[in-house]
Amino acid sequence: MQEFALRKWWILLVAGSVVVGCAGGTGDIGSTTGGSGSSGSSGSTGAPTRSVPTVNFPSGMADVRVVFLTGQNRRVPGSLYAKINNVRFSNSPVDIIPTDFTGSLDGLNLHLDGYGVHKYSFGQALPTGVNSKTYTSLSFDVWNMYEEQLNGSLLEVFSGLFPIKDIPVTMPILSGRQTTLAVYLNNASLSLNAGLTPVFDEFEFNFDNLLDINPTIEGSLSDMISFDISSVASRPSMAGGGFAGKFMVSGDGYGLGQGFGFDGSFDLFSPNFIESGVITDQVQLPDGVAPGTYTVLEPDPQVIPPAVVRITSLQGSWRDVGSVVTNLGTSSMIIFPTTKAGGTQTAVLLTRSGSTITGLYFGNATITSNGGSVTLWPVDQAAIAEGSRTGAFTGTFSNLTKVGGVTKDGDYALTGAPGGVPDTGVFVIYAQ
Repeated sequence: MQEFALRKWWILLVAGSVVVGCAGGTGDIGSTTGGSGSSGSSGSTGAPTRSVPTVNFPSGMADVRVVFLTGQNRRVPGSLYAKINNVRFSNSPVDIIPTDFTGSLDGLNLHLDGYGVHKYSFGQALPTGVNSKTYTSLSFDVWNMYEEQLNGSLLEVFSGLFPIKDIPVTMPILSGRQTTLAVYLNNASLSLNAGLTPVFDEFEFNFDNLLDINPTIEGSLSDMISFDISSVASRPSMAGGGFAGKFMVSGDGYGLGQGFGFDGSFDLFSPNFIESGVITDQVQLPDGVAPGTYTVLEPDPQVIPPAVVRITSLQGSWRDVGSVVTNLGTSSMIIFPTTKAGGTQTAVLLTRSGSTITGLYFGNATITSNGGSVTLWPVDQAAIAEGSRTGAFTGTFSNLTKVGGVTKDGDYALTGAPGGVPDTGVFVIYAQ
């Protein structure tokens, strides 16, 4: 069980339905049989081959996470705890995940009136030929409830099976990606009646989770890809001072990093500044590299004044771009799909000298059935609100490589690009 505080802006941050493309192939100029898969295999018509970046996910499994956000008051005698288990998503009685048992029979112990987040996660394989899917219902079971005593011990006051079923959600799962659904659950929405039987207050639950104004609770991408911008001449400023050394992007948001291990080493944006926090480095293991983490911190609402103590409000993972995208040339563009309904995809254009990134530009991309467009800004504009940024330039997409009707890569042509940035090149979409 992991616990960390989280406030309601995260529900607003992650709001959106899945709008996902697939990526990773290469194609030939003039080819009618584009590349397929994430291995970067190319079609063949005898035309000259163009070099396309190759997406290599560490795993083809979807990393699915549910975080239960608890808390109304301080921890005091009489506080309620609930043990939940059998967390599941479904579209129908025969379409339910996880399809394999994961986790522990111990379940999750939720401190209902204490500020915290409790994470339930599992890996899920998608059907052959399917790279993304959206689930519409969340259910879980309450197995036990406890009351905290004066000495801090917990007294069991309910044992049985109390199902909470069919909560409306929009939960995207993507092969190779991590997605998170945030759910508010506290002692106002889940409590005990006089007979010590659980009571679920649907009205209060809907209010806490914005279901009174939105049709569903919506999940979002929570893994980021990091670009080392320490050698870029002009870099964005961190909220706490100094210049960023990393630009990080998921497709549903982006971040800036500076160093490791201290409050202020990470800033989160979606698309404007939200909060700062801590970034930790990747870890070298005997069989590979474990991803690093980012942690967003916020004032503890239980402490007066709240700014004195900062607590964890959000956590995710990150990997260096070189570990998941290979065949990057001296100039490459990567497009990160969004899961937000009607949202634009995030484009990152980089220039390199050897393996060193010397220039980076980011912005909004739209891909249509036969082309598309992109607007880019220099990375030094990343900490500036979009309406106030300067240095924008634009581009168009063409020569799309598709597999199963889904765009995997294509060509771009830029207008007004800065010096040192080629006017034309190849893009790849960061997806399985």
